[in-house]
Amino acid sequence: MPRVQRPAHTPEPWQPCEPGDYGDFDGNCIVILGDERRRFIVLGSDDEARADAQLIAAAPKMMEALRLIAQGRADHATIALSVLVKHGLHDPRAPRRRGEVC
Repeated sequence: MPRVQRPAHTPEPWQPCEPGDYGDFDGNCIVILGDERRRFIVLGSDDEARADAQLIAAAPKMMEALRLIAQGRADHATIALSVLVKHGLHDPRAPRRRGEVC
């Protein structure tokens, strides 16, 4: 098996702050921290800016999931289900309804 190269990016977790937590851009921005330092700044503080910040903060985990899929160590359905469970969108203990896949 080929040697797995570790990513060169800032290690996770990456965490979006609340708008205005930092004085950058008069508080009209969302700072994303990684390794206790500012890594990214999303301009704005509306719902779209919050969604963009969440997407950027999720990048290391998405990259890891894609790496696992590419190596054949996980499939997309398993990863998708784990995300649903983590966010409370699926309860694996709940009885399945007729026709429900997962």
